[in-house]
Amino acid sequence: MSEEIDELTIQWVEDDGTVTLKELDKKVLSRGSWATVMFLYQDRNRQTGQLAPPRVRIVRYQKRGGRYMPQSKFNISSANQARQIVEALQRWFPGEPAGDEPAGTEDEHRVRGLSVPFAAARTGRGSDLALARSAKAQ
Repeated sequence: MSEEIDELTIQWVEDDGTVTLKELDKKVLSRGSWATVMFLYQDRNRQTGQLAPPRVRIVRYQKRGGRYMPQSKFNISSANQARQIVEALQRWFPGEPAGDEPAGTEDEHRVRGLSVPFAAARTGRGSDLALARSAKAQ
């Protein structure tokens, strides 16, 4: 693995020079000792030799011993699935400006990375606030 987040890649080249996983683009979503990177890539079909339609992989890395090591990954396997994810995110976070964190103060309670007031206000469902509070109590 790499020592620098910008050097991370998922491209895979076989010993004979065949690219079996072609990285098309990369977006670093978060930096630090825990980093998140989103890759646009194509797999090569081993039977036909053709590249498959583009997919997305989101990888979470932890920096240990000076090197980034993958800890988890999620693949978005089709354009349709990607559109469904975008649609849900736009519904959950309407009108949010681009940035690393939702608006709010540091001392707000956080549940799974979102502030409780932010989560309840954005979804418009009071049950989210109750669910967040019960998760915090556990």
